Amino acid sequence: RYIPQPDGSYRRSRVPDQEIEEHIFLISLGLLLLYFGILLIGKFADRMKPTPDATPEEMLNAIASQYPGKAVFIDCWATWCVPCMKGIEAMEPMKEQMKGLDVVFVYLTNETSQMDAWSEQVIRIPGQHYRIKSDIWNKIPGLGAIPQYYLYDRQGKRVWDTTGFGKETLKEIETEINRVLEQ
Repeated sequence: RYIPQPDGSYRRSRVPDQEIEEHIFLISLGLLLLYFGILLIGKFADRMKPTPDATPEEMLNAIASQYPGKAVFIDCWATWCVPCMKGIEAMEPMKEQMKGLDVVFVYLTNETSQMDAWSEQVIRIPGQHYRIKSDIWNKIPGLGAIPQYYLYDRQGKRVWDTTGFGKETLKEIETEINRVLEQ
């Protein structure tokens, strides 16, 4: 391979052709991955919601009020919380059955969930996702442990909550959501 010189002559490259081709391939592959990464994030970006400007005391109500006329199920969780992740996984079939009904599934986490781990979960977990600053999260009344679940009715009133995920929790969640939807 020859490289053109400013004086119009050509100088033989010191880099072997195979090495140049490998570099071009790696650069092309990197650009392709970047392109698909941007497309993937763009596809799921509508799931990542900005945190409302609200006091800790009003945060949950402020989030629920963004979905007027809908039942709002709020799941407070973290990427590192094993019971949280088990609960999320166990709820997926129920959420699939409730598709098309007037219920919104909202997921709240805080800064203890690393941004990259949270972003990966947003792609995996259908619903609306909020990442709340830890200083606000720590002052939300009643939020002492996770997973913590809240249910708001169509008028935006909190009608149910529970802490922890166990064998009976999924049945209880489904019963409570259906009760709100029947009102």
